Amino acid sequence: MIKIDITSDKDFVLFVDPENDIIYNINNKELGDTRDGVLSDWILQLLTKTWININMLYELATIISNKFPTNSIDWHSTFYIVEKKFYLEQTGEILLPNSESGFQTLFNIIEYGRNENNDETNLAIEEIVNKRLANYNLK
Repeated sequence: MIKIDITSDKDFVLFVDPENDIIYNINNKELGDTRDGVLSDWILQLLTKTWININMLYELATIISNKFPTNSIDWHSTFYIVEKKFYLEQTGEILLPNSESGFQTLFNIIEYGRNENNDETNLAIEEIVNKRLANYNLK
């Protein structure tokens, strides 16, 4: 996996590759956009990218929180979806295709994650989310 740096200026958050090429950008004015009024739209959009990793998503959340401290994003709910996806991928319970064209598969995974009734898995994910949110000073 290539190393991607996240930078921000007065207008954009930029995702930059090792050659300093911008591979993705987000207008600062749109950083607080939500789905269902509480989920970070940008975190969920980036979750579909094959080059993204979980630390970059938390880093972006920190940038959003710093630029928009009064945002209405529920970081716990947003990152529960993120952590569930990564957890299920890592444990082999769900495998994603290696392409960005797998949107339907990803949304099926999210739906599966929301509806799954495995208390042990859900408890493990809750602990991960709470720990990482505290590490990144997000609440």
